[in-house]
Parts: sequence; C-alpha cells; structure tokens
Amino acid sequence: TYSVQNPSAIRSIVMTDADVPVEVLSSGDGSMYADYFESEKETYDIEIEGDTLYIRKRIQFMVGIFRLRRNPEDIKLTMHLPVGYNGEVSIATADGGISVLGVTMAGLAIKAVDGNITLNRTHINGGAVCKTIDGDIVVGSITAAEASLKTTDGDIVLDRPLISNRLSCRTTDGGIKGVLAGRASDYDFTVRTVDGRSNIVSGGSGRTAFEAKTTDGSIEVFFEDAD
Repeated sequence: TYSVQNPSAIRSIVMTDADVPVEVLSSGDGSMYADYFESEKETYDIEIEGDTLYIRKRIQFMVGIFRLRRNPEDIKLTMHLPVGYNGEVSIATADGGISVLGVTMAGLAIKAVDGNITLNRTHINGGAVCKTIDGDIVVGSITAAEASLKTTDGDIVLDRPLISNRLSCRTTDGGIKGVLAGRASDYDFTVRTVDGRSNIVSGGSGRTAFEAKTTDGSIEVFFEDAD
C-alpha cells in the first residue's frame, strides 16, 4: 500500500498498468492510497511530481520474445480517492479491465487495450473520455458535462447516465444499447449505423447532444421517462 501524505495537494493522478485489472474507488474518508501487488518481475514506480501522482508498472522482459505473466483474479491495482476529490484521473492499461465506482473527480481519461471499461455512481465535473480496443464499455449512473465513449470491438451499454452537454458513443463492431436519463425530448440526436438497425433517428432540439454511431451493430436506446 502506498499512502499519499497530503491528498489535497494532488490535482492529477496518472496510472499506467498491464495484465491486471485497475480499480478506482472511494476511500470513504479524506485519505488517498493505492493497493497493489509486486513480484520480482513486476514492480511499480510511484512518485509525486509537482501536484501529479504517477503510478507506473515496470515489467522485466524475459530472454527471447516471451515474458513472465501472472494474472490471478485477486491481484489488481486499486486507487482509493478521498471523498469529494476534484482532480483529474488518467488510466492506461493493456490486457486488463478498468472500473471507476463511487467517486468524484474533475475529469477522467481512460485508454484500454483488450479490456472492458465500467463507470458507475461517479460524478465528473468536466468530461470523461473512454477508449478501448477489444472490450465493452458499460456506463451506469454517472453525472458529467460531457462523455466520449469509443470501442473498436465491443458493445456500449448505457444505464441512465446523466450527461448535461454532449454524449458521444462510437463502436465499429458492436452495438449501442441501454437507457438514457430523462426524456427523448431532452436530446438532440445524431445517429448512424451501416450494417444494423436503430430505434432512434437523427434530429431533435434538446439540450444534450447525443451521438450514436456504429459500423456493424444495432442501436437500441430507450429513455427513463416518457415524453
């Protein structure tokens, strides 16, 4: 466990990992700390530069083209944020999922390769940008000004996110489905699917711009409240 002595001084957190899941959770109080597992082949470099906390995994490669890999289900990197945290969070990982649950922050940037992304019960003052290659993106009850969700091989699943300005959902080989907060009249739609069907069409004059585009998949979006 690595504990930050002065959490209020941290305005940005940058995490880079591989081969294990990454979680961002609430500490339940004013503390900020990271739980992780190290071995002879896999260690973490953790340092604070200015107002930014960096957590980077270092993997020693084996002789030849192979490397030692270890990925038990109970081993992960977990970042615990203080209640009311208002800094930026950036996460990049390969071969592992990313979950952000029950926290607040100013902004969120996620990039994953071969892993799912899950957001739920989270308040983001600014925007969220989530990208994954070969994985699903599941967004639950979050609030944010803007959210951009993009996957090249997976579904985007919405469960009542409340986005005030703009929500963009793009997938190449997968569907866009779920429920949006509010009414259909709250949105201005831009919809496109090449090889699939959609239950909504472009148009509208609502405050929130909603973009849904897929190349090989269907769009099935419903609304929490009826007009």
